Amino acid sequence: GGLPGGMVAHATGSTAFFPPNAPSVVAEVPRQYINILHAGEQIFLFAPPGADVLHPATNKYVKCNCQGLLDRLQGAGGPHIVRKAVSATQRHFLMHQNARSGAKSAVAVCLPNVLDYPNFNGIINLRVSFARSWPPEHPISQIIEPLEFSVGDCLVLHGERVSAPVCVLHSATGSVDVINLHSRQVGRGR
Repeated sequence: GGLPGGMVAHATGSTAFFPPNAPSVVAEVPRQYINILHAGEQIFLFAPPGADVLHPATNKYVKCNCQGLLDRLQGAGGPHIVRKAVSATQRHFLMHQNARSGAKSAVAVCLPNVLDYPNFNGIINLRVSFARSWPPEHPISQIIEPLEFSVGDCLVLHGERVSAPVCVLHSATGSVDVINLHSRQVGRGR
């Protein structure tokens, strides 16, 4: 299937990922990963409670522990979660969820640069960059099933209608910029 962050193809026992910024590079990985996300020049391979971060141009990777992220997300949303999603930006992996109450919560971890660990054989405990919840009346909570894309190290969440807010979530801090768009009538002969 196709994704905004690249192309994924499934085969028996493995998955191939074609990053958008390097079409001649293909990462073939075992099917143990539940999510494969493009994150800058790297690929984040999620298999809770762990993950691998792969640099496909060099075929180097590091193993990571994501338990801190999972613990913080579980504590943030309460018992009544109706929707969960995962995303990646240039340097972060994010999980966000909506509660039945209408609140939204999100947690992000900073991804290591694989090239900084040339001979590392251990497991890196990923550092939580932020864990945050927003009340039901906040614009980010009101986008129930957001369309999303990353821009640099930000995640942009928006609805299908132009009247819905556009929320820019800064993955390093959890701060949100809200942009309200308005439709304009374009007249003829101006």
